[in-house]
Amino acid sequence: MRDYVEACQSFDWGETEKAFTWHRTGKVNMAYEAIDRYAEDPILGQRCCLNFEGESRSQRITYAQMKDLSNRFANVSRKLGVKKGDRVLIFLPRCPEYYIAMVGCAKVGAIFCPLFEALMQVALRERIVDSGAKILVTSPRLAIRVPLDDLPEVEHVILVGVGKSKLKAREWSWEEECSLASSHLGLEWVDLEDPLYLIYTFGPSGELKGVIHAHHDMVGQLLTAQWVLDLKEGDVLWT
Repeated sequence: MRDYVEACQSFDWGETEKAFTWHRTGKVNMAYEAIDRYAEDPILGQRCCLNFEGESRSQRITYAQMKDLSNRFANVSRKLGVKKGDRVLIFLPRCPEYYIAMVGCAKVGAIFCPLFEALMQVALRERIVDSGAKILVTSPRLAIRVPLDDLPEVEHVILVGVGKSKLKAREWSWEEECSLASSHLGLEWVDLEDPLYLIYTFGPSGELKGVIHAHHDMVGQLLTAQWVLDLKEGDVLWT
């Protein structure tokens, strides 16, 4: 931004919206705008979308690969009965599957709810009950904190990194299910104000409060990236 005052005086949300394909097509889904439209380009599709560095794992995922992986998870969620408006809880440490699940949920119109990995039983139960979630994505290490016996409304638990351990009732292996799922997906097109994700915070008197963000958030997030973070093509954002 060259001149802040001038930018404020001439600002028009409509001009910002022209950066998105839905401004021309009328078809809205944040996952398409963030991932798929780049994945479909032969050059941009091969650029790095997510570069993960962990203690025992490193993985570089291109936009084309992210489209493929998120489509597979989206198809798994549909297989388990997830529909537009359903809530899916993601209770994982920081890992590629965390982001793949978020994108996959958006693609079927589901509302994803990211949960902080340090949460314990009481806090987890409060959020699960309040959200009305039917699907939980987690890891075997974190799953032991979730009081599933008291949460019959959770219909399915997708476990990341379960290996060859024996699965219990309602449990599914992320790796096995995603490897069998199709990478082709018919996106669920939504309205701009349809919910995208649910996060939990606390109200003024300390009560738990769920806050919904819509697909329309993408417009403000683009401006934040451009004006606040000053991101340009080829930059890397460490989050």
